[in-house]
Amino acid sequence: MDCALAWLALIPDGQFVLRRIAGARSLVHPTTGRHLFSWRRLGVALGADHKAVQRWHGQAMHRISQALNDPSKATRPSGA
Repeated sequence: MDCALAWLALIPDGQFVLRRIAGARSLVHPTTGRHLFSWRRLGVALGADHKAVQRWHGQAMHRISQALNDPSKATRPSGA
């Protein structure tokens, strides 16, 4: 899990909202398995529509997957 959380660093610093959304959605209750932050709760926290938050989460996941699949990325965190 530590390695997966380190992937958040693959999202550029200028896109801190994407990083915040990805980090919040990665938090899951240990016994129930439910996300601690629903889409609507994130939308309220960010002052945005929950559908926009879902779209931004998809963009964050896309950026992480691109960075992990691109061997030329020098900003890859240690252990990845």
